[in-house]
Amino acid sequence: MNVRISFDSQNISAPFNIEKVIEKLLSKVPKEHLVGLETIFIVDKIRYKKGNNINGLYWPKDDRRAAFIEIAVKDIYKDIPKFILYLPFIKDFMMADVLYHEIGHHYQNYKHGISKNNREKFAESYKTNMLRRSFRV
Repeated sequence: MNVRISFDSQNISAPFNIEKVIEKLLSKVPKEHLVGLETIFIVDKIRYKKGNNINGLYWPKDDRRAAFIEIAVKDIYKDIPKFILYLPFIKDFMMADVLYHEIGHHYQNYKHGISKNNREKFAESYKTNMLRRSFRV
């Protein structure tokens, strides 16, 4: 299962090779958890905000498109001093924190009958498990 990584605009500049970081993090996710997820879009801002401080958003499959995730890279790393981004663990962990949460929403949408009230709790639990698995935290 290959998930495409795409920049939503030509003007988006990541502070480092964000595609490589996302590919590395995706390699840790069981392939069956990514079934039906077509694209991860790197965006300037999340198009639809349900609240404040949203750095990622999952869009489920509908009649017109496959499931996808949006990630606002600049928002994830906006308050981080540039020298910190030279530490691979920090930049990877910060991206994983957002990416794995959104993959948790995708996985629950395809595999589990999670009630609307428990969706965030499930995504957070999924993220925590993936962070432990990926970083041995």
